[in-house]
This record gives sequence, structure tokens and C-alpha cells, in this order.
Amino acid sequence: MKKGNVFVGSRYEIHFEKSFLVVKDIQNSNYVKVRGELMQLICRNISSHSLEEMLEKMFESKTFLKDKKLVQLNFVGRRKFRSKIHKIPNLVCRLNTIVLLVIVGIIIGGLDIIYGEENGKCSCWIWFLWTVFNIIMHEFGHVLLCIHAGRTVPAIGLKLNYGIPMLYVDTTDICMCSLRAKIAVSLGGIYANTCLCIAISIIDLFGKFGLMELSRISFFFIISNLIPFIKLDGYYVLSDCIGEANLNRASKYAFKRLIKRKENNKKNIFLSVFFIVKSLFLLFVMHEIISSILVIMYSWL
Repeated sequence: MKKGNVFVGSRYEIHFEKSFLVVKDIQNSNYVKVRGELMQLICRNISSHSLEEMLEKMFESKTFLKDKKLVQLNFVGRRKFRSKIHKIPNLVCRLNTIVLLVIVGIIIGGLDIIYGEENGKCSCWIWFLWTVFNIIMHEFGHVLLCIHAGRTVPAIGLKLNYGIPMLYVDTTDICMCSLRAKIAVSLGGIYANTCLCIAISIIDLFGKFGLMELSRISFFFIISNLIPFIKLDGYYVLSDCIGEANLNRASKYAFKRLIKRKENNKKNIFLSVFFIVKSLFLLFVMHEIISSILVIMYSWL
């Protein structure tokens, strides 16, 4: 059954884009991005009875790599939760609203850091609880926008990211949606942190409760997740914008092709520049980490 740019079968779902299509194995929750001749073959046989057999063979020939997940829990109560989320006004979940509010949050957070005055210090427990609350709300932002887009969030849990255990929500199903929906979901966590940052800044502005440190924690979540050089929200936003599922690998290959002068189109140049800037950024981060460790070790001696 064809619905707009999505074909839904008994076992497979196909999302059509201009230069590629995404096929979802509904039973196993696996996804394959298809281009070229195979894409044309699928499009020609979209109404054929042999389509499912052809897709089954395609999935059997693929190897699906799974992230290193420490803990994974099924999302209990998804139907009730989904029905409540769909009652949220569309304006709240539109990409334009999200981008505008994130920009406002960055401006407010930046002005708070530059011109804000300390009205007191929060205890370590409040600082810790606010950090945990920001993490939870960050993931909830991804869940909210994914479900609002009509897709599923099958699981939540902990996984290793750069060797560090991090909370995650499985929003892979959003790959079956439009580009705007993908970007909105990727920005969902930053959107939630922005709302917290703006709210706490306004409360501190009028109440003088000494909550500036809490506002800065939320601001840190916003800025750090916008950095596109590590696999956080900014990385996935940029990946969606340029249509590369694995931006790190694509930029590495693009840089090699540029050096060998095999391909010098605009996209290849952009990916090469991204690879160079990312490498410099990671070197800077490593330098700062090593310097900090050496300073701490020196202070102990």
C-alpha cells in the first residue's frame, strides 16, 4: 500500500527519497539504504508479488552491526504515551520552532555567562540532580519528536559511546521519515535542554535565587551536543543534511579522493574540509585532556 513517499507491505516498509530509498524489515527492525540499479529494480517491482521475495534475499545478504549496548529495556506503555504525545500542538514540534528556540537559548545562555552575576552557589547535590535531570529530559526530547512524527521508539538503555556509558533512546525508525523530521528528532534533545536553560534563566532573573550555575549546565548540554565532530546530536543533524549515514567514514574517503585528485566536486570538498577540521578538533581535545592529567599528576607530587 503506497502512502505518499512510503510503501507499506506485510513485512517491509519502503521510504522513497530522490536519490535513494530506505527499506525496513518490520519483523526484525533492520534497515537498508538502497541506491543505483537495485533502487531502480525495487521501484519497477513495487506492485509485483515477487517484491517481498526480492527484499528478503537482499536482507539475507546483509550483515547488520549492532552498537555495544550495556543495558536495553523495552519501552513500556508506548501506546498510552504515544496517544498523549499526539495531543501536543504541531507548532511545538515543528522544525522552525525548534531551531528558533535553540537560537534564543544560545543567545540567552551566552549573555548569562558574559554578563550574569553570581547570586550564590548551589550545593553539589542540586548540581548533580540538575545534571541528571538534563540528561533525562534530553533523551525525552528525542522520544517526543520521534513519536510525534509517527515513528516508534522500541527501546531505551545504556550504550558505550567512545568507551563511556551513555543513556540512549532507539530512534532508528525516524530514517523512514522526511529530512525535516529527521533533523527535528536529532535536535530534540537540544530542544529540551534549551527549554530548561531559558526557564531557569528567567526564574533566576526575576527571583535572584542563585540558579545561574544550573542555567550554565543546561547551556553546556546545548553547546556540546551541537558540536558535529563527535557522535552527538550535531553530528547526526549534519549527516542528515548532506545525506551521509556514516559521516566520519564518508569524510575520510572524500579526503583520500581529494588528495589523489580523483573527485573534486563541492560535496567532496566539503567532506574533506570537515575531515581536516574534525581531526584538528580531536587533536586539540586530546591535548587538553593530556595537559589536565599532567597538571593533576604534578600537583600530587
